[in-house]
Amino acid sequence: MIPDTEYTCLFWADNDADASTPASLTNVSYTAGNVAFAAVVSGTPEAISTAVTLKHVVTKLTLQTTAAATIAEDAPLSIRTRCATTYNVLTSSADGATDCTVVQNISGSFAANENITSFYILPAGSKEDVILDCHNSTQTITAVPFSANTHITLKGDLSGDNGDKTETNNE
Repeated sequence: MIPDTEYTCLFWADNDADASTPASLTNVSYTAGNVAFAAVVSGTPEAISTAVTLKHVVTKLTLQTTAAATIAEDAPLSIRTRCATTYNVLTSSADGATDCTVVQNISGSFAANENITSFYILPAGSKEDVILDCHNSTQTITAVPFSANTHITLKGDLSGDNGDKTETNNE
């Protein structure tokens, strides 16, 4: 690096074992369900810190049941929402909004107020609907406030008589 010359350095990390090395950090492909981090540092070689802190660019979404629930093996949990498919590290922006579905084969008995599952998405917008399919019942939670580096817990009755009783807690 040339002294007294401005540089911008981009950093990206994710846990997608199937992803290839990005050709460009201004158009990184993202697969729903993976954790992803990014950082941008700018300055001269003399001024740039060697300690770089990566931050989540994703939203962690956790489902929690408010009533005791048993999820059978033949009743997979399906979560649908809109998510982004690419990320630009330089501008800290997501793009390529698409409908994405995460299906998790979770089975067992869960106590009231127990977390059922968690997963990650790259937010496509500031507010998105989330559609849950469980026990042959569909619930739609409207306008969930997605943003990077946020953990959202959706709480509701995921038992067989779940109805439409779900609330959003944003951490």
